[in-house]
Amino acid sequence: VLACQAYSGDVIQLQADDPDIRFVVPEEGAELWAESLMIPNLARHKANAEKLIDYYYEPEVAAELAAWVNYVCPVPAARDVLASSKDKDTAALAEDPLIFPDATMRRRLAIARDITSTERTEFAKRWNAIAGL
Repeated sequence: VLACQAYSGDVIQLQADDPDIRFVVPEEGAELWAESLMIPNLARHKANAEKLIDYYYEPEVAAELAAWVNYVCPVPAARDVLASSKDKDTAALAEDPLIFPDATMRRRLAIARDITSTERTEFAKRWNAIAGL
């Protein structure tokens, strides 16, 4: 494969088998996005969901999760936790721009705005036409 669309965490995992695999943000840029933890408006156990979210955002927990999944970590303090690890491979993750994007990478990353419900419907129609649905 010379080029593909890939998730940063998948690339880190593939590099374990083939260190020649590289993740490159094109000079033209790329999108930085994340899955969001959300609680439905009428959730019966909202307080429990909030406690779980708070737990995941504790730096020690976020660091453990980042070391496990190898995706961009949304908790900056988790970087210090990883860096202080006695395990050198885990400590090295603190400097991996695929987990904590560095300034050079961030200059080429953009965060897209949410699309409106009207746009979502229009994009779905366009996609369905392309996909033959």
